[in-house]
Amino acid sequence: MGHDSTTESALKDLAYGSIAGVTGKVVEFPFDTVKLRLQTQPVGPNGRGLLFNGAIDCFGKTVRGEGFSGLYKGLSTPLFGSVVENAFLFMCYGASLDLMRYLRHGTTSRTADLPPPSMTDVVLAGSLSGAGVSFILTPVELVKCKLQVQDVIHLHPSEPQSNATAASAGAATSASQTRPAASNPTPKASPIFTPTASRPHIQPTPIAAASASTRSYTAPSSHPPRLYTGPASVILHTLRKDGFFGMYRGHFGTFLRESGGGGAWFGVYELAVRAMVSRTADAKSKADLATWQLMLSGALAGMAFNGVLFPADVVKSRMQTEEIFEKGVREGAKRTFGQAMRELYRAEGVRGLYRGFGITMARSAPTSAVIFLTYETCARNNLFGR
Repeated sequence: MGHDSTTESALKDLAYGSIAGVTGKVVEFPFDTVKLRLQTQPVGPNGRGLLFNGAIDCFGKTVRGEGFSGLYKGLSTPLFGSVVENAFLFMCYGASLDLMRYLRHGTTSRTADLPPPSMTDVVLAGSLSGAGVSFILTPVELVKCKLQVQDVIHLHPSEPQSNATAASAGAATSASQTRPAASNPTPKASPIFTPTASRPHIQPTPIAAASASTRSYTAPSSHPPRLYTGPASVILHTLRKDGFFGMYRGHFGTFLRESGGGGAWFGVYELAVRAMVSRTADAKSKADLATWQLMLSGALAGMAFNGVLFPADVVKSRMQTEEIFEKGVREGAKRTFGQAMRELYRAEGVRGLYRGFGITMARSAPTSAVIFLTYETCARNNLFGR
């Protein structure tokens, strides 16, 4: 980055991260829509989703029922969030490394003749960056999740009677999540659904009678009124109902995912890049690596990010979308992160904590590859430089 001052370097990180965020989100969003709908669909007694048979089935039903634009439903808010997220993520990461460089060597210059930061420093800087960005992401993802899932119940208002019967069998204490998916029927009879976070789905399995009695509701047999008409509607509704802190529903899950994932993301990328440099003739730094090498490093980083603490994201998503299906949840009865995770595990086991894992890993590789390639390309060409 030449002899830029620390401030100039930070501003460039901000700008390059913004551009990378836009390209990454456009690639990622259809995968994210499918993943979210798989995670939040109702689940039958056998542990299988009642709406979709898998990612390909969900993709096809979404496109047939809503058109290709259905894969980009609710894009505006997360697109803005992605710009802000990646801008601050790269800026905070660079600033954290600058701080560590200063503490160890007495200078913040990125062009000084110093050894590269240790992997410990890289991982720590990534974790700190992710932890900070989680405060921006939680409200953005809450809006995105609610918009992405609510239309499923409108597209498929009634589920086959056999599924409804199975869902309600077993007692008055079946716990299952009725989050919107993409294109299939939703429970028709009157099974009991227990609120859960936004992405996965709790299968109808007996939990606790007391818990079910305070959180149950009867699934509608016809199209219910839409809660939200757009991002602004979600925000206003949430603020009126739950106040400012309602926008941070599920924040602990986001914090875990971003802090752990951030360390893994930057750590694996840096590790892969250094391995590429050491194995490439005439390559002295990542500036000498080919496009495919940067993209491969980024793809590995993306899979590491999502693989580290995936269950935290699943629980977080259920918590953020429970209101859409849990019409009977009384005021103050919302679960904590720990309660939501325990109920999900009791209902579906480990499988429930990893619902949507395949599609998430599939989206993370190309998305992260594009993000890092975009950032590095901007840096190589000194975009916005003097």
